[in-house]
Amino acid sequence: MIINYKLEFMLGQKQGGKVKIARFCEKTKKVQSVKDHLDNVSAYCVNRARGINLENTAHIIGLLHDMGKLSVDFQEYIEGILNNNDKQKGSKVDHAVFGARYIYEKYKDGNRMEQYSSQVIALVVCYHHGGLPDCINTDKKITLIERINKVCDSKYKKVSEEFECIYGKEQIDYLFAKANHEIEKFLKNIYESTDKENLSFMVHLLIKVLYSILIDSDWLDSYLFEVNKPYSERTALVDDIDYYIDNLEDKLNRFRELKPVSEKQKIVFDKRNEIADDCLESSSNSTGVYTLTVPTGGGKTLSSLRFALNHVKNQSEGFGKERIFYIAPYTSIIEQNAKEVRKIIKCGENLLEYHSNVLDEASEEDMVYEEKNDVKVLSDRWDYHFVFTTMVQFLNTLYGAPTSNIRRLQSLSNSVIIFDEVQSIPLHCISLFNGAVNF
Repeated sequence: MIINYKLEFMLGQKQGGKVKIARFCEKTKKVQSVKDHLDNVSAYCVNRARGINLENTAHIIGLLHDMGKLSVDFQEYIEGILNNNDKQKGSKVDHAVFGARYIYEKYKDGNRMEQYSSQVIALVVCYHHGGLPDCINTDKKITLIERINKVCDSKYKKVSEEFECIYGKEQIDYLFAKANHEIEKFLKNIYESTDKENLSFMVHLLIKVLYSILIDSDWLDSYLFEVNKPYSERTALVDDIDYYIDNLEDKLNRFRELKPVSEKQKIVFDKRNEIADDCLESSSNSTGVYTLTVPTGGGKTLSSLRFALNHVKNQSEGFGKERIFYIAPYTSIIEQNAKEVRKIIKCGENLLEYHSNVLDEASEEDMVYEEKNDVKVLSDRWDYHFVFTTMVQFLNTLYGAPTSNIRRLQSLSNSVIIFDEVQSIPLHCISLFNGAVNF
């Protein structure tokens, strides 16, 4: 059995007379080459980063992240799995460090910006398994440099040469030049729009976004390989936006047809209509941070949704808005509003509720993605038109420790995010919340 599918696989891209294997699936008896995996992940990375103008940075991160799987040690480890040889399997190989060392050493003597960009990329690549570390450890040493220095020079050289043989030094230099320009532009925008003391905080969130894009793409490709399915992208929000808007307008028009039974109720009805119309008018504004202050009973849920839907439509040119998030402090609010929104705009399964009442929150050790069904994978990625979740889950996505949290971070970018009852954020979380929203 093993000889047959290995021989079949050898018809693919060869390097050094032998296909380098990234993974093996026991169920399908198939193997995936390192090159195929790197190409797939980098393509997913580009797709996720295009909307925030970091596609070249994401591209090079995707190519580098598993280049260490070209190493002899990793191939011997895979060979042990293929042959079910416990002795040959040995311990797992630190393959992520090879790509980190490659990009770090390649540009460590470049200009200051090139050094900075290479360090950002190296950090994301090096720790895409196990989570991002503190940059300075308890011994007051740089964590990334300490890990890079542990790589055997001769093994690193061989892997680097093989990687460059596959992708070409010129291609890597070209991609890095583009990535360096993207990061420089990103930092310039941050520098011009925030206090200098917040710059490092913003850079840490930039690293997290890139990290989120990488692990989401990596895990997605692993899942699709294990279940032997092609990548199928969800219908874009903008493609269904007119349908959602029409359904919401039907509901609002029915509200307008209600006859008030008293003068006071007429005042309330008129104010609700006025608020909804103000939100519609404001939806044509450019992307930014807006506030809607409405007393209880003022219809802020549907009014804010009217803003969100029409803002998506008005921003549909180019890389349009991808999702609408509704974030509230209490699960009771979310459940009630999610039920109402599903009924009104008829979005069905395109709306995800993500909170403690509907989640089976497994520990990080239990996260075996190849065993999850499609719905669970979509939920983990927040890959829905509408996501209704709590402030706790929002903050966890930005600052929570497990990588399963940070995976969802990439979904927040290029979205319309509604924070309901924003004044209820705990005092000790306000600084972190403000930093995230500003970012």
